[in-house]
Amino acid sequence: MQTVSYSQSNKPTVLLVTWYDNDNHGNRLQHYAMQTILKSLGFKVDNLCCLHFRESSSGIMYDLKIARRRFFAYLGVKRYRKFFNEQNNFKIRFKRFEEFSEKYIDGKIIVDFEEVLKSDKNQWNKYFKVIVGSDQVWNIQVIRKTKMLEYFYLSFVEREKRVNYGPSFGYNYILDEHFDIHKKGLLGFDRLSCREQSGCELIKKITGLESQLVLDPTLILTIEQWRSISRKPSYNIPEHYIMTYFLGFKTSDELKAISSINSDLEIIEIHDRGDKEHYLTDPQEFIWLIDHADFICTDSFHGTVFSIKFKKDFISFGKYKKGRLLNTFARMDNILSICGLSDRVYYPEKDIREISKSSIDYSNVEERLKPIKDISIKYLCKCLDIE
Repeated sequence: MQTVSYSQSNKPTVLLVTWYDNDNHGNRLQHYAMQTILKSLGFKVDNLCCLHFRESSSGIMYDLKIARRRFFAYLGVKRYRKFFNEQNNFKIRFKRFEEFSEKYIDGKIIVDFEEVLKSDKNQWNKYFKVIVGSDQVWNIQVIRKTKMLEYFYLSFVEREKRVNYGPSFGYNYILDEHFDIHKKGLLGFDRLSCREQSGCELIKKITGLESQLVLDPTLILTIEQWRSISRKPSYNIPEHYIMTYFLGFKTSDELKAISSINSDLEIIEIHDRGDKEHYLTDPQEFIWLIDHADFICTDSFHGTVFSIKFKKDFISFGKYKKGRLLNTFARMDNILSICGLSDRVYYPEKDIREISKSSIDYSNVEERLKPIKDISIKYLCKCLDIE
C-alpha cells in the first residue's frame, strides 16, 4: 500500500464520516478498515459519529402498552418474556459493540447530524480532507431521514475538502422524490466512487458523470491485519461448525437447505436475538468465527465479503427472497461477479449440497481482486493529493 512520509508531529488530520451502528458487525469492521487504510497512508484520523438510535413511540398509550407487556411477562407468558429477553440481549450487545468502537475507533466526535448541518464551515477547516464512506451512507432506507443525506454528502464542509470512498446506495435505484438531493450531493465532489457497479451506473444516470468502482475497505486489509484484532469467543465452540449470519429471517426452505449441508457439523447462528450466547458476539469474535468456520451461510454483504477474505467455502442467500433483501442483493451480486463466484448463490431449485461440496479455488479470486484493489488505493491517493 502506498504510504507518505510525514513526521509524527506534522501528520495531517482527516475527518472520517461514516454510518455509526453498534448493532452490525460489518458496519463496525468497515469503519475500522477505512480508518486503518487512512492511517497507513500517513494521516491522523478523527471520526465524526452520528449515533443512530431506533425510534420508539412515546406517550401514555405506549407506556400502557409496555406496562401490559411487563405484566404478562411477569406472569410467565412466553411471548412477552421473549420480547423483554430479546430487548435486554440487544442492550448488552450494543454495549459490547460500543466497547469495540471505544478501543479501535480514534478521535470519536459524537454528534447530532442536524447540528453539524447548521455549523459554520470554517469549523472544519482544521481537517486536511473530510472523507465519507464506506457502507450504505447514501441509502435512504438505512439512514431514514432525507435531511441526513446532506450530512453524508458532506454539505457542511467546503467542496475542496470533500472526498468519498466506496459509498453505497444499497439499491440499484432511487426514488424520484430523492433525485434532486442525490444529484446536488454527487455534484459536490470532484471525484466519485462506489463499491458496487450498480451504484456506478446509478451515479451515471443521475449526474451523467463517470465514477470509480472500488473495493469495500474490509477487502483491502490483509488477513494478518484482521487476525491481529480477532478474539476467540468465551462461549463453547465445537472444533468443526457451520457459521450462519443472517440479517433477515430464514425461510423454511433455507433452514432445510442449511441443515442438509453436513449433518456432522454444528450450526452457530450469531444474529438471532433470542440466542443470547451467540447473539452477543462482538466484531472481534465475529472475525475469529469466520476464520475458523468449516462453512459459512449468509445473506449479509459483509458476511459474504469476510468469507471471501478468509478464503472460506460459503453460500450467499437472499437473491430469491421477497422485499428488502431481494432489492439489495445487487451488493453481493457485484462482489461475487468480480470474484468469479456467482455460482455460490443459493436458489431453491438446486440441491444446496451440489454447491457446498465444491471447494472454491481462491487463487483465481486473488487474481481478480488485485487489480481492483490497486485501482482503489490509487483513487483514494488522488483524492488525498498523494502522488
